[in-house]
Amino acid sequence: TSNETGSEATFPGESEPVSLEVAPDETSSQEWERIEKEGQRWVKSRVGEFVPKLVSSKPSSFFRLLFADQKTVVSSLLAKMLPEGKRFKLEPRAPGSELDEVVRGPVLGIGTRGVVFEGTMVSSGEKFAMKMQYVQKGFFGQWPTRKEMVKEMQQELAVADILKHAYGPEGVLSKGLVLPVETRRIRGYGEFITHPFTRTLLWNNITIFPVMKCTLADLVKIPNWPREARLYVSKRLLEIIAAVHENGVVHSDIHEGNVLLKKGSGDVFFGDFYNRRGISTMRAEGGENKR
Repeated sequence: TSNETGSEATFPGESEPVSLEVAPDETSSQEWERIEKEGQRWVKSRVGEFVPKLVSSKPSSFFRLLFADQKTVVSSLLAKMLPEGKRFKLEPRAPGSELDEVVRGPVLGIGTRGVVFEGTMVSSGEKFAMKMQYVQKGFFGQWPTRKEMVKEMQQELAVADILKHAYGPEGVLSKGLVLPVETRRIRGYGEFITHPFTRTLLWNNITIFPVMKCTLADLVKIPNWPREARLYVSKRLLEIIAAVHENGVVHSDIHEGNVLLKKGSGDVFFGDFYNRRGISTMRAEGGENKR
């Protein structure tokens, strides 16, 4: 967490703020190169050592689900309808095109609105992160509504189009941005995937992303971060935010859970552009900015 001046921060395992300021004699390009190299090496090693907390892949009994928390219910529903290791087919991108077959991998995370699991394309062996939103069905309808989910998905894709147009489909990763590759539906299911004994529904619209290893929220629990690692991560985040702002995209929901780290590298990435309350876009048209 930063103080008002922005020159100090409190890191895990430390009760006193630690200065992040770089002394005047350390502003040379050689010194920054050393800081980034050592910082990235430290982050890379911690990412490699990180072991994700396993999410249960077994469906719970109906009785247990009555008293379970929301994440357990979602995990159990996914395990029941799309168990780990199962092959499923995605609807074709266009009429007449080939069906892509996917092997469902482990759950990577469950949030307040969606579940992300690893999926492997059978034809290429390439791994992706696949996100499905879920909703709660109540006496007065469902939350969130279908309209809200569609708007959030459209916004995420619109932001991706803006940034991909600016940096190219391959260039967005070099800018530290994790954006949706595409959205697909699972063949053989209706719009919602559910089970008779639960009020939770999985929305059958999968958003596909490049797969990452963990989030910064996973790593900040490690105490005694070296100064080089702090400066490296801070500098990369500022560069990523600047790249987003340069293209009229404003993200006001930045936190450790949205900062992603890739397996096999110490590269820092930023994602999660679907929360409409935290995203706005401003594009000049006819001399006016549109939000």
